[in-house]
Amino acid sequence: MKLPEECKNMKDVKNAVDNIDMAIIDLIGQRAEYLNKATNLKLTVFNQNEMLNVRRKWAEESNLSPDLVQNLYEVLESNKEAYSNKTEQVLG
Repeated sequence: MKLPEECKNMKDVKNAVDNIDMAIIDLIGQRAEYLNKATNLKLTVFNQNEMLNVRRKWAEESNLSPDLVQNLYEVLESNKEAYSNKTEQVLG
């Protein structure tokens, strides 16, 4: 994958963004597996407010919008039942 400064045209940019998006989707799947494991262990792993505050801090440190990152994690958390069911089907 080319670095942003190496991209010479929109095809290069699109390919790089597609690669990043595939990696993000893979990581969401891995995250789902851990949350599913936590559910199976009957553990409360995350205090959602605490988790969101940490992610907001990480966003600020990465020069990203804390609100955007918080919204992303709120969506992930609100839909964890949907992807945990899919993980159970895959893991069987």
